[in-house]
Amino acid sequence: MNRGNGWLTKGHRKKGDVWLHHFYVTRDSDGKRVETTRTIGLVSKFSKESGVWQEIQRSQQAGATGRLTVSALADAYRRAELPFKSRSTQDLHQHELDRYILPRWGTTYVDEVRVLEVKKWLIAIAAENDFTTESVQKTKHVFSRLFTFGSENELIAANLNPVKACNIKGVGRKSTNKKIVVPPEIEWKIAMSLSIMHRTLVLLAAGTGMRMSELLGLRWGDIDFANKKITLNQTWVYGRIENGKTEESREPVVLGERTTEFLREWHRQTPYAGKSDWVFASNKLRGKRPISGCQFVKDYVRPRFVEHGLIDADYAGRAGLHAFRHSLATVLIVEEKVDPKTAQGILRHTDAGLTMNIYTHAQDPAKRAALERFESRLVQ
Repeated sequence: MNRGNGWLTKGHRKKGDVWLHHFYVTRDSDGKRVETTRTIGLVSKFSKESGVWQEIQRSQQAGATGRLTVSALADAYRRAELPFKSRSTQDLHQHELDRYILPRWGTTYVDEVRVLEVKKWLIAIAAENDFTTESVQKTKHVFSRLFTFGSENELIAANLNPVKACNIKGVGRKSTNKKIVVPPEIEWKIAMSLSIMHRTLVLLAAGTGMRMSELLGLRWGDIDFANKKITLNQTWVYGRIENGKTEESREPVVLGERTTEFLREWHRQTPYAGKSDWVFASNKLRGKRPISGCQFVKDYVRPRFVEHGLIDADYAGRAGLHAFRHSLATVLIVEEKVDPKTAQGILRHTDAGLTMNIYTHAQDPAKRAALERFESRLVQ
């Protein structure tokens, strides 16, 4: 039976007879109309053709044509999911959608997106824009998330994600960014060469692995000195207050004894010590905003990385406070032999690769003990 959106036949599979939906799509490589087929479900589940067509409409959010375009899927994603992500993530996804994805794929039906065509497109935009492999991965991730969102919300067929299946290994130029690992002994030397506020900032970054946005968004009221914990109530990103990136990233930060003492000393000396004051407040702006993270890295961190031979003077790649986060992970796991689950808890990662057992939970005493061992090398 042909309803203008293709036709149905029956096929045989190991689990039994199935309904097959046949329809034509336009092939990007040569513009020809070619037939394609997808499995809808078992005949035992849909006894009548009318039920099969209803399933096709339901799974693809049927409109006038019975199928959903990438642009329509993106509109649904922007309304239903994107507003609940951090502002920086919203900006990234909006940019990728408007600049790269929708100009090429907006009018394409989701079931016409093909793996090889996606790969050709990614190769093309990588060459045109001199993308690194990381940049290509970001574009792929956003495009893939559209399909995952559609499947999760039953807007498109379950497990329909040709972007995820696209292998982009080798696409894009190699990044010039170095993987910088700063030994704790060097971190201590860097910190002690700075003024007390900047010293505290470096030691807190080194001793907890906190992200730049979390450090700058810290207020004195967020710190529980008695229990040696920090509650991350907000972050500071692009000059505005935001929430953390993920639920895991908003977990309390456990402090070691010595890092806590450095924070106490800075609290005693800062002119901005109220509960609502920024921990790393800008003197230039009379405490109304945190210091500039970019300027701090440019003026204090990078020159000391050069001084200690971590980067070359002409190195143009990334080299900031995030290096301390990588360093903490490396030292804890590789040198201190901390179990990955405890390290995951300290760094507040969502990466399942660090999780040995999803039913175990890193406890605060284990986190603190690991940090105390690290601090014995950091603070001399």
